[in-house]
Amino acid sequence: MLDGGKRFGWGMEVKIPAFAGMTGGSGNDGVGGGNDGVGGGSRCGVVGGSCRMQGLVRFIMKLDLHVHTNFGSSDSGLSPRELVVAAKAVGLDGVCVTEHGTVWDNYQLERFSAEHDFLVIPGMEVATDLGHITCFGLPGYAAGIHRAEILRRVIMASDGIMVAAHPFRRMFDDPRISGWQKQYSLEEAVELPIFKLTDEMEVVNGANNARENLFALQVARALGRRGVGGGDAHSTSGIGSGAIVTERRISNVEEFIEEIREGRYYPIGSLIRGSDTSYWDERADDLAAAGAR
Repeated sequence: MLDGGKRFGWGMEVKIPAFAGMTGGSGNDGVGGGNDGVGGGSRCGVVGGSCRMQGLVRFIMKLDLHVHTNFGSSDSGLSPRELVVAAKAVGLDGVCVTEHGTVWDNYQLERFSAEHDFLVIPGMEVATDLGHITCFGLPGYAAGIHRAEILRRVIMASDGIMVAAHPFRRMFDDPRISGWQKQYSLEEAVELPIFKLTDEMEVVNGANNARENLFALQVARALGRRGVGGGDAHSTSGIGSGAIVTERRISNVEEFIEEIREGRYYPIGSLIRGSDTSYWDERADDLAAAGAR
């Protein structure tokens, strides 16, 4: 529960939440908790790292970190223009376009973003042997990145970041059709290899159900991560159903990566309902109930 359940306000000065029981990683290799912030190191901004966690701050931008368009994702029916119109309508200040296996050309992206006066951050969703991972700072698809360990090396060489996308989608479904070998306990889930290789994880994904997102919150709390949100929209429906609110204004992918590494954000899940309450606060009672079981 965040700082006694204190609510966040859009554009208001608020206290950064204290995540009870969170601890950062250790080590210095950048994987599983190192100095580059992977798994909760000194640059990630969670408790256990060295970044500032207290004091008054002003959160000023709302960003959906997981969106697909028909410009780069064959399973999406959403045009880039429709994306911008819908995103502005729900109060977003920008989006991360995370196409499947490809990334927007920088020239096209900058031209489109300027034309619509709307921040578009390039990303890519990669299907790996450990699960889906959204990547930022990756210049394009590279051979072998379907293996998460190779993807990690490529991302580090590009000074980018990796986010575990919808990490527990369908885990609670019938195992005969879910693709999961078992339903992991919290203690087992935090040891999954994907979390040792990624910088962050989605705790609110608009295409997940409430149980899947709640379990992701529990894992994030155990790992000492803030968690991020994305709508995972493939149409106008769901844009903004998961997002983050950032402390500083962002104008490009480099500034976005820095914001994530420094922990200057919190996840939200109710933007399309007109609320920018922290997702931690929104699910505080559910988290407390889950912890009591």
